[in-house]
Amino acid sequence: MTFTSGLSCRATAAARIRRLVPVRRVFANLVLQPAVQIHPRGRGPQAKGGVRELSAWTELRRFGRMTVLRRLSEAAMVADADGVVAVTLRQRRLRGLESVEIVAEGTAVRGLTDTPVVPVVTSLGAPELATLAAAGYEPLGLLFETGVWAIVPGQATLEAYRPELGRRNFEHPDFTAGLNEIRRGVLARMRSQARERADCAGIVGIQLGLAREDDDRAGSSLVVSIDAIGAPIAPAHASRPTVRTALELGGMTA
Repeated sequence: MTFTSGLSCRATAAARIRRLVPVRRVFANLVLQPAVQIHPRGRGPQAKGGVRELSAWTELRRFGRMTVLRRLSEAAMVADADGVVAVTLRQRRLRGLESVEIVAEGTAVRGLTDTPVVPVVTSLGAPELATLAAAGYEPLGLLFETGVWAIVPGQATLEAYRPELGRRNFEHPDFTAGLNEIRRGVLARMRSQARERADCAGIVGIQLGLAREDDDRAGSSLVVSIDAIGAPIAPAHASRPTVRTALELGGMTA
């Protein structure tokens, strides 16, 4: 049977060594209309800056990713596969519609687990899986964390820097501290998810992406989105994933 795959030549060779059989390239998508989000702002000379999560947009990103990952697993079931490897998640704006499309892609395979209940979805590729198997580890699935935050500069900070704009280089301490706080907070959420799994030894292959969100209503605030994705692993002798754990996505069970 001819297969289609997003795996590279090196990854395809590693899959053969790991005894993974590529089946087909699978993907799932979802188009969502964002809700109106009220932006926080500093007011008055005594106003303090800070980091505020934009809950409506965070919920949109979480719901969208959870939905497309569930659909990706269903596509693997249709392909009679027991896993999806090298999974990626991305989101893009659809200009003119004021909507966003969330897409999950990966390669459905057979041979990832000996006791399939539902397909194991993982961001790890075949070379990483082969290395982990040789060391006695197996993937448990996929964890993600996402959100949108506004970093609000304090009014006093704005007033202090305004005369210097364009004259010299200087640090924005509110933005520096805010971005650092967001990154640390997202990784802490992922660790909390992993600790809920008694058989989880750790999360490998964490990818952390941060982007600025263009929004005319943000004022002086810096609005950023962040996406983190990783693969929880366990010793190979640990119990296999159940229906609940195999699709535990972003802290919620699909």
